[in-house]
Amino acid sequence: TGVQTCALPIYAQTAFTQTYNYASAHYYQPNAIVEIPYASSPHFFITGQTDTLGAGASNVFIYHLDSSMDTLKTKIFNYNADDCTYSMHQTYDGDLLASGFTTTAGKSPQKEGLYLKVDTSLAQVWQKSLSFTGYDVVFYSSAPTPNDSGAIFAGYKQTNTGGAVICSALLVKTDKLGDTLWCKTFRADSGTNSTNIAYSVIQTADNGFLLSGSALGSDGYPKAFIIRTDINGDTLWTMKYGDNGT
Repeated sequence: TGVQTCALPIYAQTAFTQTYNYASAHYYQPNAIVEIPYASSPHFFITGQTDTLGAGASNVFIYHLDSSMDTLKTKIFNYNADDCTYSMHQTYDGDLLASGFTTTAGKSPQKEGLYLKVDTSLAQVWQKSLSFTGYDVVFYSSAPTPNDSGAIFAGYKQTNTGGAVICSALLVKTDKLGDTLWCKTFRADSGTNSTNIAYSVIQTADNGFLLSGSALGSDGYPKAFIIRTDINGDTLWTMKYGDNGT
């Protein structure tokens, strides 16, 4: 028999490290980065949450970086008591669509799903939110839907009226203007399950959707799940990962 050899693994090497001199009284939580073609070289856009330390409120930030990761422009967006973005993608017309949540102090629901569209100069095109009475809504992931120039968003919808908390994975489809076409919720497990959160979503080749996340299993332990839907967000199948009692 012949002797088989295995190539040594190639480990990633740091090309460079770039740091940013933010205001000392603030913290920044970058949650998503997008690379887009820009003139002769790629540019990058980073979004997330920024907060004045001790102030108890947060804003959305978007940074425009060149191919060397040098800052070209920064922008802060303040809508309500707390604002945060977790995802961002490029839209059909070359703009950027970020999503997360916005919080209105003293009102119900406490958190509303946030959509924020800006152009590459960071000028706001539009901003919208999605709310349900008695529920919090948060978007963790988004993806473009090239077949109709719209977008899809995934996250959770959770009761906030006291008592038993029920949290369902949420899938929302919008048109190119950010108007909601439909909303679907999912629970990957049953029994004692009270927590389902979608952290990632993509559109599939047949224009359906694939979302993944975590669910509290009926055995009381967290599980990973993948849910496959058709173009209308109706479930085709659900896969759950994690043995009973683990």
